Amino acid sequence: MVKKVLDLKLLILFFAINLLIVQVSFGQSDGDYRSKNNGSGYDIATWEIYDDSISDWRPATAVDGVPGAIVKTNKTYVVTILHDVSLAGLDLFSGDQEPMGEVIIYGTLTFGDASPRVYYWNGTGVTIEAGGEVIFANQKTELHMPANAVLTIKPTGLITGACSNNTEIYLGDELIAVCKGGGGKVLTFSQLVDSGGSLDSEIYQPVDPNSTACINQPITLEGGYVGGAVGPVNYEWVIYDSALVPILSSVTTAATFTPSALGLYYITLSVSDNNSTNVETHIVTVEDNEDPTVTAATDVSVGTDVGVCESSIVITDATFGDNCSSTLTWVMTGAVTASGSGQVGTYTFPTGTTTITYTNTDGVNTDATDAMTVTVVDNEDPTIVGLPANISVNNDAGVCGATVTWVEPTASDNCPGSTIAQTLGAASGTIFPIGTTTITYTATDAASRTHSESFTITVTDNEDPTIVGLPANISVNNDAGVCGATVTWVEPTASDNCPGST
Repeated sequence: MVKKVLDLKLLILFFAINLLIVQVSFGQSDGDYRSKNNGSGYDIATWEIYDDSISDWRPATAVDGVPGAIVKTNKTYVVTILHDVSLAGLDLFSGDQEPMGEVIIYGTLTFGDASPRVYYWNGTGVTIEAGGEVIFANQKTELHMPANAVLTIKPTGLITGACSNNTEIYLGDELIAVCKGGGGKVLTFSQLVDSGGSLDSEIYQPVDPNSTACINQPITLEGGYVGGAVGPVNYEWVIYDSALVPILSSVTTAATFTPSALGLYYITLSVSDNNSTNVETHIVTVEDNEDPTVTAATDVSVGTDVGVCESSIVITDATFGDNCSSTLTWVMTGAVTASGSGQVGTYTFPTGTTTITYTNTDGVNTDATDAMTVTVVDNEDPTIVGLPANISVNNDAGVCGATVTWVEPTASDNCPGSTIAQTLGAASGTIFPIGTTTITYTATDAASRTHSESFTITVTDNEDPTIVGLPANISVNNDAGVCGATVTWVEPTASDNCPGST
């Protein structure tokens, strides 16, 4: 029993159509045929024809002829079979090769009789609707269609008949299916053929005969068969792309397939025993109709960790998704230059602002991006190292002050780039006056944060003043007639290392 056929030019379409004959309606054109009762396809009484002049169907007449019997120049027409129509005895649609349109079968169409027959359908194709059936009779039957024709078999539509009499189906000159000799194996000639025998191939996964899937996501393939088997049973999965080029083959009952491109994929499971081969076909449409999404966390601003010019931060995960699989990557620019995939997690950031840009890419290279910033601020003041303790000295001899020197302190900070400057008092190595002088140093870091510290220098005057020009002892006689003497001398002066002595 020939059941379903799929080929480079022979396409099995799976549609969920469940129409009763009485519910069928058509978009008919002038000259289209349809059956009006059971009977022979060569009997004018079996047919009616659509007549535009009355906008309705009417019985076909001898002038109209039966389908295929009269050449209708530059006219193609649809033949719809709603009943049980037999083509026994003659080669319908043969001889004149008139340009027919599509033959649509809701009822049954039987080819052949006790003699071998050859049929030519010079049309665009044949559609076997749900519940429709094409039957090949006992003797060898050849069905020829144009090379560009399409044979469509919908769910529960059948091609049946004995496989023992070399039934053949041609598209143009290409033999696309054959049941050859004594119920033997079907020869597929690189095509997909369902044939008779008691095996019935069954695809369990994917469940739906016409399903959708995502690109770059594995599809589980599981199958088996029902019915009896003669001898060992062999399995073969073959996956065809939209151009019907085989892209994967596996000889197990279960397999996986990961589609790498969008479009249609034909998944076939061939089950063979010693007598026959049976093929089940499912169609998977790989699509990605939704753009990926990504949302970064809110911006972060923190201070540096204690003693270091950086901060270890746990970055809140970005939210991302897609109806199919996608890949999250990130790039850091600004204070940090880095990149990676997945979430950032815990990362150590230096001072400054870093922008994290997330990109979520799906299987068809559609991107979604979002960004956040991480700002690390140096919130630690610099320190001063080596500031001298307060200094106390006596004046230098003969000087109203003292020369004082010290080792300059330095600046230290958690971040590089700190500097130090003396911001108050005379420099080391200069003469400091008597009294107390405050020396202040200020450290400034790269973030312009400052810190100041001071020490004092106290100079004590421990040198006594001196008397200059003190006269020597004076001895004189009394003045005449005076019991004494007038004595004069030059007054001495005071001298000191510091001014102000008296």
